[in-house]
Amino acid sequence: MTTPTILIIDDDDQFSRYVAELVSGQGFNIHLAPNGKLGVEACLKIRPDAVLLDLVMPEMDGIETIQRIKSYFPDMPVITMSGGNHGPANVYLSVTEKLGAYTTLKKPFESQELLSALATLFPNNRFLCP
Repeated sequence: MTTPTILIIDDDDQFSRYVAELVSGQGFNIHLAPNGKLGVEACLKIRPDAVLLDLVMPEMDGIETIQRIKSYFPDMPVITMSGGNHGPANVYLSVTEKLGAYTTLKKPFESQELLSALATLFPNNRFLCP
């Protein structure tokens, strides 16, 4: 069994590092991208098993980013995250559900919420417990 790869696309470096540490500690390979444009490029290059995507970012917001990712990889699981800095997070997150997000997380979220979503997505990962 190969180790799943997760691409984290978020412009908040501190948050990205926190999530990367949390997820890599659960047996995943991690790649980071600081914005949607570089995230789409990384997605095309590394073809991750799943994407964790912030919605409010420079260069390309999360809505456009998920649309581009899904145009290349319709079945790519994307977990969207938003604190709603520029509007209500629930509105942004509900839009991404319509665009095919696997699930959504409203920031700040508990680490167990993310780990539970990953456990559902990767049921054979021996490190995760739902």
